[in-house]
Parts: sequence; structure tokens; C-alpha cells
Amino acid sequence: MTTALPFSPDDVRRLLADRDWRLLDKATPSEWEAFLADVAAFAAGPNPKHAALSRAVAMAYGRVLHTACMADGTRRQQRAFTELGVWVYRRLRGQVPDENDARDLMQEVLLTVFQERDKVDRPLGFLAWVARIVHNRLQRYYKKRSKRPPDVNHDEQPDESVVEIPPSAAEIEAAEAELLALLERCLGRQAHTQRLIFIMLFLRGRSLVEVATLFKMRVRSLQRALNRLLERLRECRPLIAHLLAHLPPSRRAAYEGR
Repeated sequence: MTTALPFSPDDVRRLLADRDWRLLDKATPSEWEAFLADVAAFAAGPNPKHAALSRAVAMAYGRVLHTACMADGTRRQQRAFTELGVWVYRRLRGQVPDENDARDLMQEVLLTVFQERDKVDRPLGFLAWVARIVHNRLQRYYKKRSKRPPDVNHDEQPDESVVEIPPSAAEIEAAEAELLALLERCLGRQAHTQRLIFIMLFLRGRSLVEVATLFKMRVRSLQRALNRLLERLRECRPLIAHLLAHLPPSRRAAYEGR
């Protein structure tokens, strides 16, 4: 027997859709019911206001994100990190004036999440755990610039009406899916690690040191592997065209004439 909920499931679906959170799009009835039960546990009062319900949905969805982030090598994991990246960026962009700095901080946060995700002992608190990582990165960011960060409540949702919104998770996912297909065509299906290394370096802009740390390699070994990989990809014209299309205009101009 289904327990009566203090809110409408349709309201929950709308909140998920507003944030482009789609990991539950194909949920089974039992999975959806379990998610609603988590939302109800966090929603305050018998008839929660919109803000309380919004926060409850975010907290409950944290468990969904954490489970997907642990599913190594799957499209579901890729989708989870894409959604998480948008969520992190929105929190950062309200406090970091420079867009490029915000994107760099976002990537640092996602790298930390990927490396330490197995340390989360309370999946329902996953987003709160990620928010603490964001807070720590912001503290480090402002310390380097000798500025004091503004006082913020990290439990509250940011005012997204004044935040520059990046491409939607669906758009990012579509672009990455296209790139993965091109890499598979050029490298073959067995080169899963090579494809991931390429994406981290060239699509997400991570440094050799960061990628070497992530894959537990020496930087020199990664550089040699990258040289071999680039040699294989040099003649893959569709891939090169795709990468150029996704570079910032300032960097694209330096490559298009080559």
C-alpha cells in the first residue's frame, strides 16, 4: 500500500525537469516510489512550501547521483557527472566573477568527486558533501587572490536568475556522445582508457598532471601514450573538425590555419 505524500509527485517531476535531472526518466515504479519516500523524509511539514520541497528533491536526488557516479564506465555515470558539473557550476558562478575561473574550479571539484566518491558513507548527503568540496575550493581560490569570499548559506539553492547558465546537461551530453562515437570510430571499441584520457585533456581541459593522477600514471608515461594516441588520430578529419568546433574562439583561431 502506497503511503500518502504531503506533495504532488507531479511537482517533483517538474522540479527534476527544471534542473534537467534525468537519471530517473526510466525509473521503475518501485525506484520512483523509493525516491518519493526520500523526498518526503526531507520535506518539512505536512504541506511543504516550494523552497522546502525543492531542497528535499535535491537531497533525495543526491542518492541517485551518487549511485550513478559509482557505475564506472557506463553512460549513466557520464550523465551523472554532466548533471553534477552543471549543478556545481551554478553554485560557483554566483560567487566567482570570472567565467573561466568558475569552469576551472568546477573541473577541480569534479576531479575530487571522482577520486573520493567511494568515501561517501551517507549517499543521501552526497550533494551536501559535494557542496563542502565546492566551499573548500572557493576558500582556496579567494586565499590565492587575498579576497574574502562572501558569506553564503551552502544549504540554500543559488539564485539562478542572476547566474549565467552554461549549456544544458542535455547539450553537453549530446556533444560528448558525438565525440565518443568519433573516438570509437578512430580508435576502436577496445581503447576505452585512451578515449577517456583524450576527453579529459582536450574536451574538459585538464592538465597532464591531473590526468596522470586520476589514472595513476607517471606524467612521462602519459605523455608517451598521448603522443602515440595523437599519431593515430592525426588523419581522423571528422574528429579534428569536431574538436575545433568546441574550442573557445580565442583558441580556435590558432589552430584553424594549420
